[in-house]
Amino acid sequence: MRFFQETFAKLAAYRGLLQAHKDRVSPISFTGVSQIHKAHLLAALCAETTPILVVTADEAEARRLCDDINGMLDETAAWMFPAKEVVLTPVEGITTAYEHTRLGTLTALQSGTCKIVVSSVEALLQPTIAPQILREHTLRLCRNATVDLHQLAKRLIDCGYVRGESVSGPGQFSVRGDILDVFPVQMQMPVRMEFWDDTIDIIVQFDPDSQRRTDPLEEVLIPPAKEMLCDFGVLAQKIRNLGKSLRSRHADLA
Repeated sequence: MRFFQETFAKLAAYRGLLQAHKDRVSPISFTGVSQIHKAHLLAALCAETTPILVVTADEAEARRLCDDINGMLDETAAWMFPAKEVVLTPVEGITTAYEHTRLGTLTALQSGTCKIVVSSVEALLQPTIAPQILREHTLRLCRNATVDLHQLAKRLIDCGYVRGESVSGPGQFSVRGDILDVFPVQMQMPVRMEFWDDTIDIIVQFDPDSQRRTDPLEEVLIPPAKEMLCDFGVLAQKIRNLGKSLRSRHADLA
């Protein structure tokens, strides 16, 4: 990418773009370049300053831009922030894949592994989890750390993870004896943790189909699996207080 950086550095428009960023001018509108040249520009720009938020007209353009940038840099530098599915009618089920992708991008942004966030206007208009709440509910588990497995399972449920017999997709976890399998929403493969009493003895990634272990890990980040989090005890009390304030013949029922 040095060629692109050196080439763009000779352009007055590019130098003006860097100066605007240095002067904290935001947002910046940059026009007059084709789709592939946008990727060239952003790939060069992320070497100068990060993170960068890129707003596109639609989801298809955002996805193409992510693929082009990551292909050029040969790393996952650009992360997609998609719009989540909004369902206003009764359905049998809805997908949580988009919400998991959004949370994965926000987690990568907080951990410093994300250089560019690419999002459509629609996605940015949808509310998401607050940065402070995301930090508070993101679990960082390290090898040799002391953790109560029962409490850890409870925290995963509170953070939106679904417990089952096995894990096959993001947002799921299972407990079998002293083994915890969990699929963090920002990772491509699930993680297996083996406990020795209350100590995490082994952390390793594995293939959910073959169950074959791959890369050992020293630590793993487990962010929430849903954007809306709440304390169920506090929520129940608020509902009771609201019920007491009602003045109608259905107040007791409510």
